Amino acid sequence: MIEFYGLFDYNMNNLLLQGDHKIIMATSVLSKNGTINLPAEIRKKLKVEVGDRLSFVDTGDGIVIVPIKDLFDLIDPTTRDLANRISQELLDDHKKEARK
Repeated sequence: MIEFYGLFDYNMNNLLLQGDHKIIMATSVLSKNGTINLPAEIRKKLKVEVGDRLSFVDTGDGIVIVPIKDLFDLIDPTTRDLANRISQELLDDHKKEARK
């Protein structure tokens, strides 16, 4: 693993970071069936675990790995029960309308 701090000019895609940014570079090997092992330091940085879904986004400058989180993970825990009830009511209403 290689870590960079402060000013860093990454010539391959012209990425310039200034300040207290930390860049983690790690490598992995593509298997014959197209899978890769995501290095532990990257899993930790992305806060992903076994079974989590990831999206690979082509930005034009490179590929960004974005964890796909459940919508309810983004909701304040104090209102999660209310959000669950509302979403269930909406789903039930949609099913009723579809049967008509």
